[in-house]
Amino acid sequence: MQQMAWTSELNTLSNYLTVFNQPQFDLLIKELNDLVDPHNTLPKNILTGVRRTLECIISDLNKNNLTQTLEGKSLSKAINKLREQGVISEHIISSCYNVKNLGDLGAHYFTEIDEQHQPKEALMSLITILHWYAKLHGLQLPNNKSLKLLEQETVSYELEMVGGAIPLDSKFYIERPVDEEFFKFVKRRDSIVLLKGARQVGKTSLLARGIQQTREAGYLVLITDFQRLIDVQLQSLETLFIALADMIADQLNLEVYIEDKWRNKSPPNVNFDSYFRREVLGKTDKPILWAIDEADRLFTCAFSGEFFALFRTWHNDRALNPSSPCSRLTLAIAYATETYLFIKDPNQSPFNVGTKLVLEDFTIAQIKELNQRYGNPLKTDQELESFHQFLGGQPFLTRSGFNEMVARHLTLEQFKNQAIQEDGALGDHLRRLLLLLRDPELAETIRDVLNGETCHNDERFSLLRRVGLLRGNCRQEARLRCEIYDVYLRNHLL
Repeated sequence: MQQMAWTSELNTLSNYLTVFNQPQFDLLIKELNDLVDPHNTLPKNILTGVRRTLECIISDLNKNNLTQTLEGKSLSKAINKLREQGVISEHIISSCYNVKNLGDLGAHYFTEIDEQHQPKEALMSLITILHWYAKLHGLQLPNNKSLKLLEQETVSYELEMVGGAIPLDSKFYIERPVDEEFFKFVKRRDSIVLLKGARQVGKTSLLARGIQQTREAGYLVLITDFQRLIDVQLQSLETLFIALADMIADQLNLEVYIEDKWRNKSPPNVNFDSYFRREVLGKTDKPILWAIDEADRLFTCAFSGEFFALFRTWHNDRALNPSSPCSRLTLAIAYATETYLFIKDPNQSPFNVGTKLVLEDFTIAQIKELNQRYGNPLKTDQELESFHQFLGGQPFLTRSGFNEMVARHLTLEQFKNQAIQEDGALGDHLRRLLLLLRDPELAETIRDVLNGETCHNDERFSLLRRVGLLRGNCRQEARLRCEIYDVYLRNHLL
């Protein structure tokens, strides 16, 4: 086999050919054989092959548990169905979405990929899924030391290095005061609970835990991640409302879809409002939580004000009509951007009437607790303070830093020295931020901040804070989020 960055993972994958060597897994074996074929050397072929392998697994699980195949059903919807029914373990969900998303990248001819790291990452995620899938079927796993070591590395990588929600059973999740407040406000049935925080601060992980607690409390739960909407669904207010209604219908196994009730003479918001009240609120007496993640995706759409105005209408309806079914509905909305920049009419915005919670970076006390869970790689209070200053308490960077020190037995200084290197533990993360700054105006804003000048534009400040590069309550207070960003960007922009 030609030596590639992911050769070790392909060798490990070949062990599963004997594990699944049964007639019922013929399609899976075919995909695995194609993946480990020595002639299969193109990175995008690896990504799409890994996705096809996942489709075989999800199709089999759908067939066995939902009496239907994957045919005519998107992969995301199928994964969501299995997740809601408890078929797929929570710690495997992030691996499934990682494979799905990387496979999507591989399928787009003109999309650039990281040819060194992304095929390897996709294969590692697939190994985690196959290991779980084999155990689910009670199959005998090979007694292979290198396989077990790689599986342990994969689980660690999934928990700490890959973006997205931390599994519900992770021992590395740190509860913050906002966790308890979020569930308290949902439990008392506030109409709108707003969860604001910069990228990678942990909004999705907190939302997942709130959803789990809410389900256990007997709520009916709807989940919408706006990041998964595609461009065709965002063409107009009508296409958006139809897409959301279809997602909700799939989640609740509704027999009536919005297209069946759509009235062309009525505005899209009226059609959706009527459908939601009749088919969702009207079909249950339970309290309902609609959890919405990545709401920022809609802010730049020309119709965002009209869309969010419906949420404001539901909020007002609770006061004007106490017997309205809207009194049983709580909207939990996670976002990062200052909404006043995009929603011009405050009387139509749900973001100035909801209960607002702000998710901040880790404090030193929270980092100290996480340090203990990792076995105390940081030995002194001075090291804790230095580590906090270097990474700013940014949760993703913090967990990545602990992972790297523990896995490679690094001291704090050794970690700091290699972290900003192009091939260091945080190299990919830092390069993605630098790619964002190919925009000349954004790059100029960062240069101003690095030189101690004031940020001169509200929208640029809001965007750079949303993606996690800047911190501060307003543009006049703008500063780099952490020391590593300051050092790295000075080296590349000044």
